[in-house]
Amino acid sequence: MPRHDPAGRWYHRPGKRRAAMTIPDLPPLISSDGHLEVRPERWSPRMPAKHREHAPRTIKLADGGDAIQIEGQPPYPAPFLDLRAGRTNETWEPLGVTVDDTAGVGPPEQRLREQDVDGLHAEVLFPNMQVGPRLWSLLKDGEVYRATVRAYNNWLGEEYCAASRDRLIGLGVIPWTNVDDAIAELEHCARLGLKGVALGVFPSGNGYPTPADDRFWAAAIDMKMPLTVHVGFDRLGPRAAQPTFEYPGVDPDMLKRIGPRKLVEWVALPFLGTAPSLSFAQLILSGVFDRLPDLKIFFAGLGAVLDGGGRLLVRAPPPLGRAPPELQAAQAETE
Repeated sequence: MPRHDPAGRWYHRPGKRRAAMTIPDLPPLISSDGHLEVRPERWSPRMPAKHREHAPRTIKLADGGDAIQIEGQPPYPAPFLDLRAGRTNETWEPLGVTVDDTAGVGPPEQRLREQDVDGLHAEVLFPNMQVGPRLWSLLKDGEVYRATVRAYNNWLGEEYCAASRDRLIGLGVIPWTNVDDAIAELEHCARLGLKGVALGVFPSGNGYPTPADDRFWAAAIDMKMPLTVHVGFDRLGPRAAQPTFEYPGVDPDMLKRIGPRKLVEWVALPFLGTAPSLSFAQLILSGVFDRLPDLKIFFAGLGAVLDGGGRLLVRAPPPLGRAPPELQAAQAETE
């Protein structure tokens, strides 16, 4: 069965190969960045009755595609890059995308069959970060928001992953509100038997680290609950205007005179090609790994955009004669 090692990696204990696998020469494989793309109607019935009418819901756009409607927000079209599974370059289109006709979005039994076809022993399953936790955080009513997160986690732990907990390693969602809410949901995810959780922002709900976050980090260490972040901590919407770091010992006037690029930004600057470089710099400079040396966080999806971007370039006018990786390799040979 899958285990979580001290370095924050999922691996599978070697055993008898499943006969259903169609790629017999591969070693035991686990996907560490699977996506669980499901319509909110799969889990929203688990919300308390008084909140269900305010739950995220699926609507149809004029082009026939799906969109997720959050109360008080414009519809958010289903993310086409996240719904490419099972589609070739020739059949995939970025418009009019619907969720239910995509591979991997059906019942857990379907996902298990697809794992067999792909030669996978298991998948670590992140929620959809575009029309999932990030979009849910726009809900204005705090009770509705917390009920939304709780309903998803309950569905994930009690229904979806229960079909095969060794192969469907779903990650619970931590609320983007405050440390108390974050710890409460962390404990609930542990009771559900989930093998890890996904954070979208720092435990305080901010886009920068605070001393209060240590309570959450310490709780996760005590519970031996794996922590994950999909790409990086969110700094969109209300967090875009927040500082990247607190400098309590520095004259505020001096910080203003330095300008927008301060210590965290300078440390992250050489690595800005890596999406979570700012998140890394924030964590490291906060000193949390000195205070809590047992803390480990797994960041996933660091290079995913390259694949999707390359596929779009191949189809963009004027058409490219070769795929971007081939062009890059040819250029490297001439330098």
